[in-house]
Amino acid sequence: DWQKVWDTYYTPEENAKWAAAKSNVSEGNWKEIEQAWPDVLARTEKLVGTDPAAPEAQALLKEWNALSQPIYDIDPSLAGSVTKMYDNLGDWPKAGPHQPFSQAVWEFIKAANAAAKVS
Repeated sequence: DWQKVWDTYYTPEENAKWAAAKSNVSEGNWKEIEQAWPDVLARTEKLVGTDPAAPEAQALLKEWNALSQPIYDIDPSLAGSVTKMYDNLGDWPKAGPHQPFSQAVWEFIKAANAAAKVS
């Protein structure tokens, strides 16, 4: 199901970069990352509507970014394709995967990230 989303928002070159980057993350590290996401997403959902510059939001942003960092360390250019994909959550293919988080969560994370850059 994810391939439908990736094919919509990633170029063939970006798809190849993702595959190469993911293959360079150890299986153990990848499993740790996958297991950590549900907790981080649930805690982010609870913070939606609060101040994204608050210390709790900024701490959660650091966790969010740390979970993504192994891929970006391998290929920093992939951050742009992720942003494009999640900026368009509402337009994902109907036959695609269940969205991993709400548009409100994504907007909160972007606001927290913007607040971090201002600080």
